Amino acid sequence: MKQCTRCNETKDEREFYQFKSKKHSTRDGLYPHCRSCHLGYTSNWARLHPDKKREHMRNAYLRNPDKFRARSLNFHHAHRDIVINKGKRFAHLRWEKCIDGLGGECSCCGETYKTMLEIDHINGFGNAHRRKMGGSVGVYCDIIARNFPRDEFQVLCASCNQSRRRNVGECEHKTEKRIDKFDRFKHRFDQHLAETIGVA
Repeated sequence: MKQCTRCNETKDEREFYQFKSKKHSTRDGLYPHCRSCHLGYTSNWARLHPDKKREHMRNAYLRNPDKFRARSLNFHHAHRDIVINKGKRFAHLRWEKCIDGLGGECSCCGETYKTMLEIDHINGFGNAHRRKMGGSVGVYCDIIARNFPRDEFQVLCASCNQSRRRNVGECEHKTEKRIDKFDRFKHRFDQHLAETIGVA
């Protein structure tokens, strides 16, 4: 039995962590505080010092990357469904954030139903960008990190996006609008020309 120096409770020695190094150790080789107190202290410290926690984990990974990879792989195999569902939720949240950050509606026809919206690369090279970022989720994270650059990305509905892909980079809606505008201009020009000739 051992008494914790934080909660002052007497607990079994199995409730205390062991020192991994003899450099910082006690007479019995156990931590002076119990596991519960230790976990509470470390979680509170990580919450108050996120940058130091991140730097500590980065250094620990660089010292022994194989250990962390094996641990991650074992967890993935043991909790496959949890990992996959969490990844899907993460991807969906990032996708929604990109849609909202880029306007939340189709920049061509004004469609606002999110299930019909897609993210479009204005200058093309979407496949190359996805390969570089490791997939669609990487693209979402890149857009968020760069604060939604609207000169490179836009929101299109599925119809406008496919029309733009098959119509040499321009949606059929814009093509129709331009033709209608040209027809109206041509009609006014012909009418003006007829009036001018008639007056003459």
